[in-house]
Amino acid sequence: MNSIENIVREFLRTYHAENKQLLLGLSGGPDSLLLFHLFDSMQIPFAVAHIDHGWRQGSGREAKILREMVEEKGYRFHFLRLSSSEGNSEDEARQERRAFFTELCRVWGYQAVVLGHHADDQAETVLKRILEGANLTAMGALVPAVNHGKLAIWRPLLHVRKRDILSWLKEHEYVPFDDHTNRDPKFLRSRMRMTVIPNLEQQFGKQVAGSLVRVGEEAQELANYLDRRISDVLQYLRQGPIGAYIDTSEAGVLDPYEVRYLIRKVASLEKITLSRAALATATEHLVKGAANKESVSGSRRVYVDRGVIFALAMPIPSCEPISFSSPGVYRTGAWELEVKEGDEYRKTDWRDLWMGNGTVTVPADAYCVALPVMNEEFAGKASISKWWSDHKVPCFLRKKVPVLWGEQGIVAEWMTGKNRQREKKDDWIVNIKLLKYK
Repeated sequence: MNSIENIVREFLRTYHAENKQLLLGLSGGPDSLLLFHLFDSMQIPFAVAHIDHGWRQGSGREAKILREMVEEKGYRFHFLRLSSSEGNSEDEARQERRAFFTELCRVWGYQAVVLGHHADDQAETVLKRILEGANLTAMGALVPAVNHGKLAIWRPLLHVRKRDILSWLKEHEYVPFDDHTNRDPKFLRSRMRMTVIPNLEQQFGKQVAGSLVRVGEEAQELANYLDRRISDVLQYLRQGPIGAYIDTSEAGVLDPYEVRYLIRKVASLEKITLSRAALATATEHLVKGAANKESVSGSRRVYVDRGVIFALAMPIPSCEPISFSSPGVYRTGAWELEVKEGDEYRKTDWRDLWMGNGTVTVPADAYCVALPVMNEEFAGKASISKWWSDHKVPCFLRKKVPVLWGEQGIVAEWMTGKNRQREKKDDWIVNIKLLKYK
């Protein structure tokens, strides 16, 4: 069997850029303490980050002991104490930890934060997700190396059992802190560790941790395979202030299972979790090329419209009418207008507007920016609605995006790119921008 030293050394050989400093998340528990002493003995360039959650007495004293140990070895010690208020939930604490690590890596240039999660943690996470009914690809749970935004997170001990970590520490005469909250039944993780998995093993008559880890590994392999399958279509993914969208019409034919995975992935970019029923319905609509189909998750929306997937974290903001008769910058709600003279012209449509900017050119005159009236005539068509339909503008945008009104009705819109180009020196260029509103 591979020694823990060899496992960690091989991990670092795979991921670590030579001479690049790492940030070790050190709690003082067995897992991170082992990594501290291994990194020290291997002469890995690293610094330490310690977070005191304030959940138990004595944590301040432990932080002081760790600081002395780390600084005595000549390593930099970063410290954060979190609020111990009742509202400081496990999820909130996780977000604060991640923000702390991200900022440290940004300021000090650390390549990654290294955490001590091990095989038993992986088993607990996989079982929890199975019991919660998570989709198969989400059961990959913890992964050895992953990026969360600008933060790289490494877990070199995922193939090491907790009992082996404890044996290593005992052999080398290192004594970790005993965090009694790891046995506190008010935390789900503690109940999984202390009660659920031991009871399963007792009733089943076999060790289950290794099997759960293998389930997680195969689930991750499935997710990796699906990522490769949809990689071609992902090049069409776009994210702007409105949300995320992806046009699948240019991609090859995807299997419905791959389509479902793609929809879930796009939705997750806007932190949208669809129910199984909603996801199945959206998948069916995309496969059939249906138009203007909506799936709802609280205030969030996923639309499927003729091969395009749209994910909106929040409703598109409304627009109160605003008039102008001279160049300048005008604001109505989350929409901003810039009216200017000039000789530039850029052809834009709803895709540009989704990304934040749209442009039209109109004669210098008095105008009003307001929401459209769908049966209003426009460009020789019976209605603006028919105009947008002919140009395949997504249905759900049509009543939400303002248009330019003149004395005779609607004179311009920003969603087709079919408005007239600059013709006269006294024409105005009217740019519209959706400001960040989430």
